[in-house]
Amino acid sequence: MVVADCYSKFFISNYGHVMGAKIEYNMRAEIFEHLQKLSFSFYDNQKVGQLMSRITTDLFDITELMHHGPENIILSAIKIIGAFVILVNISPLLALAAFIVLPFMFAYAYYLNGKMRRAFRQNRVKIAEINGQIEDNLSGIRVVKSFANEEIEKKKFKIGNAGFLSAKKNSYHYMGSFQAGLGAFTPSAGSPLVWLADRMGNPGYLIGYAALVFLCMLLMDAGYLIVAGRRNQKLFF
Repeated sequence: MVVADCYSKFFISNYGHVMGAKIEYNMRAEIFEHLQKLSFSFYDNQKVGQLMSRITTDLFDITELMHHGPENIILSAIKIIGAFVILVNISPLLALAAFIVLPFMFAYAYYLNGKMRRAFRQNRVKIAEINGQIEDNLSGIRVVKSFANEEIEKKKFKIGNAGFLSAKKNSYHYMGSFQAGLGAFTPSAGSPLVWLADRMGNPGYLIGYAALVFLCMLLMDAGYLIVAGRRNQKLFF
């Protein structure tokens, strides 16, 4: 089992990332070919730095989602369903008590997911603006130095860089709220279980059941991957 688990993790990590790199290779080639067909008017209204951001940073994020997204969703779904089936076979009533907080967790994840998506989208906009500003500055560095505009360019870059930092802080705020909130559901899920087991008058049975419940709690904590759809988010087990 240990050898099989080791090889499975190697296969997923190695060949999965190679698959993502191939997807990125093909998409980048298609985007570059498409850019060659666009008219002059398109480039008149676009900054080269922003286009560079689209074909590098944004494309990498998409390929990471294409690799880790289906993988995490499938694994999380299998483990959550498997744990639920095992617990139901042991005690349907206690299984229901263990999973009673699951709808609230999904609702919380769905709510925070919308906020995080908007925050991360704003991050990509800001980094594209910075790349565009850097490209304009470096491509015209001779003009900047000729008119001694270094300080002006520094102030402009500082404003753009501060906007990006503000966007990153906002996204990390929602990310922290997301992870902390979902983490709080794990211990809280055990409260109705303990209460119900005590009402059943069988504490010894609860001890043997606790091992499977702990597995269930881990799977519930992993379940937000299905609802949230966050990119490049791995499980801790």
